[in-house]
Amino acid sequence: MEWNGGDYSIQYFVIGEKRSALGNHYHTGKRETFTILSGGGYVATQRVDESGAPCGAVHQTLLKEGSVIVVDAYTAHAFVLDEGTTMINYSSAPFDPKNMDMNNIVLVDPDSLEIRVLEKA
Repeated sequence: MEWNGGDYSIQYFVIGEKRSALGNHYHTGKRETFTILSGGGYVATQRVDESGAPCGAVHQTLLKEGSVIVVDAYTAHAFVLDEGTTMINYSSAPFDPKNMDMNNIVLVDPDSLEIRVLEKA
C-alpha cells in the first residue's frame, strides 16, 4: 500500500509466508525512515559514494517491534524480515515512476539471505 503527498510518500509492507530480501538498492535523492510495527528480522546497510562504489563497513542491525531505521541517501540497504512482519516507510520524496531513484546493489543475496560484503571495484 502506498500514499503520495506533495513532497513525501508512505508505504505499508506486510511480509508474506516466505522470508526474503527486501530492498537491495540505494537512493541518491531521498531519505527513508522505516518503522517495524510487528515482527522483526534485520537490515544490512552500507554507504556508497556518488559512483555507487561502497565505502565503509557493512552494518547489520537486528530489528524488532518498534525499531526505527533512518536510511540516508547514498546508503545501500536490504531488509530480511520474518514472516508476518509489518513495516511502514516514510520517504522524503513522492513515488514517481518517471524518476525511481532506485539504484540496484545486491547487499543481501536473495537466495541464501546472507550479507555480501561489497568492495570497491
